[in-house]
Amino acid sequence: MARYKSGYRLFCCVALFIFFLLFLVALTCGKEEAYEIEFSLYDVYNNSEIYANQATIKADYYKDDSSTTFTFEEHNGTVTPVVFSLREGKWEFFITANDFTTPAIDYQIIHSLKVEGPESQRLFLLEVGTVKGIVKDKAGKLVSGAKVKFECSREDFIGEMKTDLFGSFSSKIVPVGQCKVFASYQNSAGISEVEVKKGQVSEVEVYLDEEVVAAEMRFYVILGGVVGGGLILLFAFFVFRRKKKGSMEESSSRGEEGRREKSDKAKRSNNTEESSYSHEVELDDEESQMSEILDYSVKEEEHKVSKRSQDILNSLPEGEQKILRFIIGQGNQTSQARIHRIAKIPKSTLHRNLKSLEEKNLVKMEKKKGRNRVYLTDYFLSER
Repeated sequence: MARYKSGYRLFCCVALFIFFLLFLVALTCGKEEAYEIEFSLYDVYNNSEIYANQATIKADYYKDDSSTTFTFEEHNGTVTPVVFSLREGKWEFFITANDFTTPAIDYQIIHSLKVEGPESQRLFLLEVGTVKGIVKDKAGKLVSGAKVKFECSREDFIGEMKTDLFGSFSSKIVPVGQCKVFASYQNSAGISEVEVKKGQVSEVEVYLDEEVVAAEMRFYVILGGVVGGGLILLFAFFVFRRKKKGSMEESSSRGEEGRREKSDKAKRSNNTEESSYSHEVELDDEESQMSEILDYSVKEEEHKVSKRSQDILNSLPEGEQKILRFIIGQGNQTSQARIHRIAKIPKSTLHRNLKSLEEKNLVKMEKKKGRNRVYLTDYFLSER
């Protein structure tokens, strides 16, 4: 019996030891390796390193929608560059930088990165400020629950929110420059403008002094008139065409035999001319299509850019990145029409993005022979 108990105890000890080893192996395999990430922060407008006492980085992990926030502070100096660690995978960053000598946030950027190892990057941040305001009706009373919308032309920024119980609203991150503020509530609307300065708090008041319903009614009346007029013209066209066809058939039936023969000869002659003409048109169409294919089927060549240019490129919105990469592939210069045609970018979006890139001194526009030419600037292509 004692021998049996001794064997049972030995078996239990061995089983516990094996279980502990398996637990350690599983724990080691399940742990993901973290890599060091370093971001140097620069001003996109003057290409200088940012002086900031505080930097906040909110990192969102695409794989499981988890989020991690890193905060760096240095009261007596700048926090840049910032260094932190992340596991492997695709991340999206919302980054703000603040100088304690100003009352509001000074810089901001949204950036994405696929972490596959240690990384060191330059990020070019946008200058931002804060906007606070109130919405009032015609009588000067505060309006609660009004819809507020920002439109800032410098960075094609659009923000939306609602006023609180006291009719006020606030947006902490707005691009510097002139911004329009729209407000609406029920059947009333209003608009105001405000100048946003870096790191400063700008205040604005919006009065709801316009009626929205009247404008909508005018729109529908005009639309109804246009549609009705179009239908009337279309009906008149078909009636006229039918009458003309009937009169032609009647006159042809009354003609004499010789006149019919003459008409037949004329028709055969016209058919011959029409067939030759259509053949020429088809040839012209084929030639024009072939010229279009030759003109627009040129493949993009791969051109290398400096590390600084690549850093600037990565810090831009996706729409502006697409345009710059296309121009680089075309040998650092191309036409606006070519970008629209091949890159398939709508004209209005292309115009806004090119204007934004020109303000950032990344491209320059020149008109040659009635066409807009787009060139990459020396500032963008330079290595320093």
